[in-house]
Amino acid sequence: VTAKGFSGVGEATLWIDTNGDGAVDSGEFIIESGITVSGGAFETTFTTDVNYGSGTVYVNAVDGTGVAVATALIPSFATYGKVSTDLSSVARGSNLKISVAQWTSGDTITGVYFGATTNLATQDVAGNTNVPKTLTGTSGSFYVQVPVGTPLGSQKVGVIGTQTRYTTVDITGAPVTVTPTTGVDGQEVTISGSGFTAGSAISTITVGGVSVTYLSSGGLATTNAVTTVSADNSGNLTASFLLPNDAVLRTAGDHKIIITDASSRTGEVHVTVPGRTMTLDTAESKRGSTVNVTGTGFKAKASITIAYTNSGSSAVTVGTSTADALGNWSGSFVVPTTAAIPSTNTVTGAAASGSSKTATHALPGASISSDLTEQSTGESFTLSGSSFPSYVSVTTITVGGIDAKPSPAPATDTNGDFSATIMVPGLTTGTHAISVTAGSVTASSSIEVVSTISAAAAVSTATADVFADSIAADNLVRVWKFSNADQSWSFYDPREAFASANTLSDTATGDIVWVNVTAEESFQSGTLYPGWNLISLD
Repeated sequence: VTAKGFSGVGEATLWIDTNGDGAVDSGEFIIESGITVSGGAFETTFTTDVNYGSGTVYVNAVDGTGVAVATALIPSFATYGKVSTDLSSVARGSNLKISVAQWTSGDTITGVYFGATTNLATQDVAGNTNVPKTLTGTSGSFYVQVPVGTPLGSQKVGVIGTQTRYTTVDITGAPVTVTPTTGVDGQEVTISGSGFTAGSAISTITVGGVSVTYLSSGGLATTNAVTTVSADNSGNLTASFLLPNDAVLRTAGDHKIIITDASSRTGEVHVTVPGRTMTLDTAESKRGSTVNVTGTGFKAKASITIAYTNSGSSAVTVGTSTADALGNWSGSFVVPTTAAIPSTNTVTGAAASGSSKTATHALPGASISSDLTEQSTGESFTLSGSSFPSYVSVTTITVGGIDAKPSPAPATDTNGDFSATIMVPGLTTGTHAISVTAGSVTASSSIEVVSTISAAAAVSTATADVFADSIAADNLVRVWKFSNADQSWSFYDPREAFASANTLSDTATGDIVWVNVTAEESFQSGTLYPGWNLISLD
């Protein structure tokens, strides 16, 4: 309070001028007396209490000469009711004492809410209806039971009358622990709680909103309902059950376990569902190879089916396993002999009536290599192949487009590998393509012919030989040639799928052709650039 214009004679008195008449009447509350006035002014502070009532309060002052503030100038302020609780922290379902002060005299308390204004409480734990409550004066107290659905943590406690005032209280559940803290659907967990109603039976248990019906023992479900468990005389209880086999519990993350007793007292704790994993010991291997698999986070004790899906085909069951009590499992499978070479495929581990996980497995492409990078016509080199289909005969081996398959023809072993001695046919000097087909799978490479024998007088005009270097480098896309004689186009495409469709089987010096390559390269006496090139062959 700051006051000015008062006499310095004597001391000032500050009071609640209830009727605003400028005089200290009998029954009016003296806020402070004996206030020193200096230079006609003074300052003081005060704290409101029950003496101030509720509503508009007029504060006046009178100096030592008996002069007070004129009625028209008397200042005022508004007071509001005060709400307090007997506990700063209270469990759901427990009694909480609500006290109000400085309230409107004789007012009726029509509602008490916790958190949301719709979360109302009217009765105490004993079932006595205490709200509405009519005050006998400006203060009063009563008990209400904290609604079991009240969110945990600091919550607003609102008291509704002719005015609405509130305080805050920390809402707790009955303390509960879960062992283990991490689990999968179908796994046994044990909850231990305290602070429940003595002798009260469990009413419900939910996990992530999914109801639990039966208890478990030794990791197996029993026929005993969860409602057969009651808190002891100290409010302690323990119960074991299987986490529900439900899509909710197959979702990784924290899931809330809520235990409610028959007296509506609740406790909650979180259990963590881990993310599922499935790991292959090798991400790439050949047909017929054995792949080891491990999985975690699957349904506890579930039968696991391992399926292999080749791109564009239906899934094939290739193995089985059984998860342990924690949802972990291991197994193996043999890569199907029908898997395409090369290919990238899907492996799926699926629990019966439960969770699943996928992983990727690839088959490498077939390849060939020679022990020499160059050789003369009429001489031999060793050709090796790998990752072809197992136990099949090599159907074609060509060098420079000429059949070079030895007799008898080589065959692949269990790993799809083979080795053969190949004689270089009569070819011109330069790089020539090597092509091998086995089990409908083709691979290519090249070798350089460094000298010829007299039998190789003729120069190979096979388009595959002319562009052998480009083909070996996987750089040639297509060659087109136009014939002025018959006004027609012919083409050559190195891909196996076009082998029977190609119409440009031979080319000769001076031929004018369109050549499409993917990257820049030196070719004959010039350079080919990415895209189409119009050239004359040397």
